[in-house]
Amino acid sequence: MAYYRPDGTPTTPMREIALAVGTFGLWTGLCLIMEVWALYKGRDNKQKTLP
Repeated sequence: MAYYRPDGTPTTPMREIALAVGTFGLWTGLCLIMEVWALYKGRDNKQKTLP
């Protein structure tokens, strides 16, 4: 797959690939952080309810 700049020269879609990989990595990291945070909060709440 070749992309063409406005002046007509072909260019590799490295920016698009990097953007896709970066967005996917950021979303995955955010989901992972939210999961760990929810798990930590749940454990903390369980410890608080123990006598």
